[in-house]
Amino acid sequence: MGLGCGAKCAKMILVVFNIIFFLLGGACLGVGIWVLVDKSYLLTLTKLDTITDVNVPSLLESGAYVLIGGGGAVFLIGFLGCCGALKEVKCCLILYAFLVGLILIIEIVAGVLAFIYKDKVETELTIFLNKTIVDNYEGTINTTEPFSLAWDAVMTKFECCGLNNYTDFQYATKWTAKTYFTYTAVIPASCCKLTTAGVSNWPSITQSDFVDIQGCVISPNTTNANIQESCYTAVKNFVIEYSTVLIGIGIGIGVVELFGVIFAICLCKAIDNKDD
Repeated sequence: MGLGCGAKCAKMILVVFNIIFFLLGGACLGVGIWVLVDKSYLLTLTKLDTITDVNVPSLLESGAYVLIGGGGAVFLIGFLGCCGALKEVKCCLILYAFLVGLILIIEIVAGVLAFIYKDKVETELTIFLNKTIVDNYEGTINTTEPFSLAWDAVMTKFECCGLNNYTDFQYATKWTAKTYFTYTAVIPASCCKLTTAGVSNWPSITQSDFVDIQGCVISPNTTNANIQESCYTAVKNFVIEYSTVLIGIGIGIGVVELFGVIFAICLCKAIDNKDD
């Protein structure tokens, strides 16, 4: 006995969706491997080698590992779903349903726990972020340290300074080279206000991209620096502003995963009935 109409529909949907996931995962995996083995060519091709303010090769390498890990997982799940549905292989469909279901459960549990322990999560997060300033922040423009790069990017893009304000950097143990463009600084250059052109040019910025780099690093005030702007508050407000979109995307992904599990189970059941 052949598959019924509903099972054929589930099979077709699984094949189409998982071909997309398979290709996307393969593309991410391929790009990640390419970046990892040939960073110099990519830098030349994209002209990223002209940026000297940040360690672009280090960032590319970190991004490559993320692409390889994430792309490999999506590639595997897409392969199992596509192969299992197309060839009607029960073991592939069962493993596919298990992996997708496990991911869905982890996402739901993480969301529920984050909501229940929201205040505790915020407290622990602020403690961790403050620790990255105290223990890791270097403050040099050409730093390769990941936390320093992240802080500089956030402070530049969100026009803020420190977790709470500029005084957080008084306790940065790794910030020893406090000189920018020959000026001895009391705050990091990334806390200084940029011109409109400077915002567009970041991270490849020069002295002229700042509103007043000399006044900012030597004697910062609210005119030349973002000294009173909390990065934690700025990022939190950004997340809240786009929370509806983020929640919608999360629910959408969850629904797709749920239907993937349901269709895989239904197809397994239909294959059993066909074999009887």
